[in-house]
Amino acid sequence: MGIKAGLTTAAAIGLLASAAVADCSSVHRQVKFCDGADSWARKTLRPRVEGIAVFGNDAGNAGKVIVQSARGQRITQDQLETEILKSLMLTGPQRRTEMLIDEMSGGKVDGLPAGKLLYKITHRGAALQTVHSYLVARGLVIQFITMAPEDMAAEEAQRAHRRFLGHFKITEAEQLL
Repeated sequence: MGIKAGLTTAAAIGLLASAAVADCSSVHRQVKFCDGADSWARKTLRPRVEGIAVFGNDAGNAGKVIVQSARGQRITQDQLETEILKSLMLTGPQRRTEMLIDEMSGGKVDGLPAGKLLYKITHRGAALQTVHSYLVARGLVIQFITMAPEDMAAEEAQRAHRRFLGHFKITEAEQLL
């Protein structure tokens, strides 16, 4: 996008910001998915549910975002991690007595501190590498999950996850009058 001659710097920045916002779609009032140079794209869910979105890319990876309100609740990052781990043990065709977590670490999503889990799951008979980031911030609990084919190098699956996270912008809640 070129900037027209004669515009003030503030006007030019406003035009660029408007163009950038136009390239974003809402997952939730406070969470936007913004298009980028790589191939992540949002998939259509029917019916569309606010706070849940699924994505895919050309490398065969899938992504999912789950946004839930945490307003008025005192949820810590550690509590969220514990609930995710419990949920993983109860998910699937049978309850698991154990599950191997390949890595537990931290990182950032849109500048906010986030936790990260790496693990493998089987979905519809296919073994998948899963990278699961989660955060509690700005009145929200947000989970970002990407799945890659098991034969993809682990480093590439993590790079794909980081690129996926780079598409999201998390804003403050609007104040009601």
